[in-house]
Amino acid sequence: MLMGEIVLHNNRNQNQSLHLLLLALALIVCVFLALVVNVHYGIDVVYTHLFYIPIIMAGVWYHRGALLIAGGLGLVHISCDYVINHGLTSSSLLRMGMFLGIALIVGLLSEKRDLLYQELQKSNNVIKETEIIYKTVAGFTSDWETWEDETGQLKYISLACERTSGYTVNEFSENKTLFASLILEEDQERWANHRHDIEFDKGLHSEQFRIRNKNGKIVWIEHICRPVIDKNGMFLGYRANNRDITDRKQAETKLQEANQKMGVWVSELEERTADMSQLIEMGEQLQICQTVEEACAISAQYIQKICPSSQGALYLISPSKDLAEAVNMWGDSPSTEKVFMPLNCWAVRSGRPHLVDGSHPGLLCGHITGPSDGQYLCVPMMDHDEAIGILHLNHTAPEQEQQKSTGKMCSEHKTQLALAVADHIALALSNLRMRETLHQQAIRDMLTGLFNRRYMEESLARELSRAEREKKPVGVIMFDIDHFKDFNDLFGHAGGDALLRKLGAFLNNHTRRGDIVSRYGGEEFVYVLPGASLEETRLRAEDLRQGVTELRVFHLGEPLGKITISFGVAVFPEHGLTSEAILKSADTALYRAKNEGRDRVVVASTIG
Repeated sequence: MLMGEIVLHNNRNQNQSLHLLLLALALIVCVFLALVVNVHYGIDVVYTHLFYIPIIMAGVWYHRGALLIAGGLGLVHISCDYVINHGLTSSSLLRMGMFLGIALIVGLLSEKRDLLYQELQKSNNVIKETEIIYKTVAGFTSDWETWEDETGQLKYISLACERTSGYTVNEFSENKTLFASLILEEDQERWANHRHDIEFDKGLHSEQFRIRNKNGKIVWIEHICRPVIDKNGMFLGYRANNRDITDRKQAETKLQEANQKMGVWVSELEERTADMSQLIEMGEQLQICQTVEEACAISAQYIQKICPSSQGALYLISPSKDLAEAVNMWGDSPSTEKVFMPLNCWAVRSGRPHLVDGSHPGLLCGHITGPSDGQYLCVPMMDHDEAIGILHLNHTAPEQEQQKSTGKMCSEHKTQLALAVADHIALALSNLRMRETLHQQAIRDMLTGLFNRRYMEESLARELSRAEREKKPVGVIMFDIDHFKDFNDLFGHAGGDALLRKLGAFLNNHTRRGDIVSRYGGEEFVYVLPGASLEETRLRAEDLRQGVTELRVFHLGEPLGKITISFGVAVFPEHGLTSEAILKSADTALYRAKNEGRDRVVVASTIG
């Protein structure tokens, strides 16, 4: 603005010099006419009208200063008139008044004109300077600015267009459709709708789309278009701002990807938390199991919860290590054999998990019956470096379904979880077997494998209470080996132990399930038969007597000779109502059998 005022001041000085020169020439001419022409020749009309010329010139150029020129010329006119007419006339005074009046009118009008012109000049200078500043600022910003008039013709485009699009201002000015042609085909419809909204709404509109710059690079543009309205509400055109938002879009894409990954991680974490909760709950349930069957059933239930999309089986390996048998199987088609030799499983051979799928190539186990392109996982259940069972999981669905499955068991997490499940089951089975071993050691005789005396007495008391409630009999047989002392004397205690061991095996193999056969002490035994009548008990004793006579026992390669046993039979309630009474009756009958010649069955006498 200051620069505009300086230019205006210089122009004004040059004009004033020219005006002074012209005004001086006009005055010289008028005075010459007044002094020479009018005085010598008396031609009043010529110079009088010529006086208006410098007056008007002075009024136009010097505004109210023209009054001085008009007054001076009026005095010249009066002086000339006084010389010619020898006195003042009314016409001279009237003519001077006209000079002053015209000078005042012209001066005021010219002054008003100059004021209006100065304001106009200042306004134009402000507009030009504002435009220069705007263009300068727009040239330094990264945003690509454009101006369009009300007809859509491009009036201005900033230099930033070249940084963004690669095309120069001249190229955009020469080709009015260049901008639209840069927009990708996929975004052309969006651009067309955006232009339609701008033309019909004439409000502030924003749209994002992609362009292909001169180098072939895809650039994201945010196009913000706003109408230009003057103070009178007249629509003048559009101002548009085109901002390169490629970095922002890339950041948004990365943020979206990060959010998606975060969502996946959160889902996986929630899934793992749920799996760990199930695993902990499974461990708690396994701790309160009393039998291997219970442990296996609970394990199968939790495996199906943890790996819902899998199929499989839980195997136990026999004590002889020659057989693996499925105790639980789940799924529509487990794709594995129910019984197989343990060495047919690679997991048992290697002592570590065996996984076969698209990412883990390998040989299928011999017990696998499913397709070769399925997913198979075998995990050995180890107890002190010894395989006691196998956890088998498989997934034979198509690959697409496998990828969609949230319970896909071939993932690293699921594989590790299967290992943890197998460890829990192995520990539970080991504890149950140890508990069973301790229990058997507590209730069985180590030499014969029969129940011990304490267990027999507890069981007999329990069976008598049940028989009393249910009004059923209980048979009791007491027997011992005839001439057992002679065996010990002849073959030593080792021979006697061999005989007792052989007899214990015979009795375990020739008694009913639920019956209780115990070593009562030394070579004496007690056989409890719940629900057996007196005759059934006697016949059972007779069968055992005959079976023992056919028993052959060897010690150090030599036979121990023929074995005979004497039996005493008693039955609840005929021969007693308590354990002590029944055992005493049976013992009495046994002594009778001994006294009557041994190798026989004797029934106790009925209590009076």
